[in-house]
Amino acid sequence: DKKKGYICIFIATILFSSMEIVLKMSAGEFHPIQITMGRFFVGGIVLLPFAISGLRKRNQRITGADIKWFAVLGLIGVLISMTCYQLSILHIEASKVAVLFSSNPLFVTIFAVIILKEALPGHKLISVIGDLLGVICIVQPWHPGLNVTGVIFVLLSGMTFALYGVLGKSESRKLGGIALTCGSFFFG
Repeated sequence: DKKKGYICIFIATILFSSMEIVLKMSAGEFHPIQITMGRFFVGGIVLLPFAISGLRKRNQRITGADIKWFAVLGLIGVLISMTCYQLSILHIEASKVAVLFSSNPLFVTIFAVIILKEALPGHKLISVIGDLLGVICIVQPWHPGLNVTGVIFVLLSGMTFALYGVLGKSESRKLGGIALTCGSFFFG
C-alpha cells in the first residue's frame, strides 16, 4: 500500500532527522561509545521479534557463517561507523554531520563498483561527481575555521556505513534485511 509506505517514510524521516540534534544535546552527558552501544542494543531488541518472524517465513536458520557475517557487519556498521558518527557530532555542527553522512550513497556506488562489480554507467558517474562536488561545497576545505577532525569522522562514518550496506547485500537476500540488521546490531 503506497499510502502506508509514504507514512512510514515520513515518520522515519522525522525520527532520523532529529537524531543529530538529540545526539548533540546528550554528547556531554554520555561517552559517544555508550550512546552508540545503547542505541543499537535497544534497536536489536526492538527488531528481534520481526527478525525471528522473518526467518521463520523464509524457513531459514542462523548458521556459523551467518554469525561471522553479523560480527563483521556489526564491527563495520555499528562499532566503527556509528562511533565515528557520534564523535563527529562532538566536533562539527549537527546540520553538517547530517548532510555529510547522507552522502553515503556516493560511497555505496563506489564500493558496489569495486566489490560487487556493478556497472557505472554515465548517469551514475555524473551523480558521483555531483555528490563529490556537493561534499566539497559543504566541507569548504578553504574555510579557516574548518574542524578537520569532525569532517574526517563523519566521512569515515559515511564510508564505513556504505561498506556495511554493500557487504550485507548478499546475506540480506538469504536472511532478510531485518534479520541481518538485528544480528549486526547485537554483534556491533
